[in-house]
Amino acid sequence: MRWISFYGLALSQIEGLFSEMIQLLPKNEKLRSLPNKVNHLRSFYILSDLYFDYFEYSVPELRNQFMHGVLDGKEKNHLNCYDLLLDIHFLLKVIEKL
Repeated sequence: MRWISFYGLALSQIEGLFSEMIQLLPKNEKLRSLPNKVNHLRSFYILSDLYFDYFEYSVPELRNQFMHGVLDGKEKNHLNCYDLLLDIHFLLKVIEKL
């Protein structure tokens, strides 16, 4: 059960990190959805073409499935939770570079 809790927490933290990154920019905007936030940050991070597609397309889908109760077993797997933890670590490195 605790993996399910971490899964939901990690997905929301990823979106929060993108919100924080936007606040670091000189022209910060109030964007509501994760795909819009990721897309807005693309021009500020040189490796965004390699890494941001996952955050723009896959993570919002995972988040929406989880938040709307479409549980398919991914959220119970601790390896998927570790992947999300690595995603958070990566985003912290991106923030450091911004």
